[in-house]
Amino acid sequence: MLDTITFITAWLGYLGVTVAMLARFSNGKNIARWVVPAMLGIVSLHVFLVWSVRFGFDPKEAVRGGVIPAILLHLLYLIIVVHAIGHKRNVFAGRLVYPAWGLVTVLGMPSTFVLPYMAWLQIPMVVTFLGGIVGLVLIRRKRGAVAG
Repeated sequence: MLDTITFITAWLGYLGVTVAMLARFSNGKNIARWVVPAMLGIVSLHVFLVWSVRFGFDPKEAVRGGVIPAILLHLLYLIIVVHAIGHKRNVFAGRLVYPAWGLVTVLGMPSTFVLPYMAWLQIPMVVTFLGGIVGLVLIRRKRGAVAG
């Protein structure tokens, strides 16, 4: 049961990062007001569940899949936290949502295809990814239509 919740929060966190990224790209400040704190809450819950349920708070378990992936995932969490705390006051912190989305995509998406116990998340992750790409294209087209 807790494993399922852990992985659902992974997908919901990815969905939150995607919506936050699209809100930032479209200058949707009203959306970002509630999306960013919700995203941070869900991602923080996911990190806590991974550390408690999957790793049993054992650092050796955290690096079992490799030191580099563990470092990248913790760097990703730090990027998300800095973005969430500073996105309203600092342009750099606000832009951190873009590399966060890229890292979540590159690190999280393949997991659903490689790890059998995460295979059920393939469709939600791919749909979220495609939704992010389509959203970026539509926002860019709308900007082009307004500017051109």
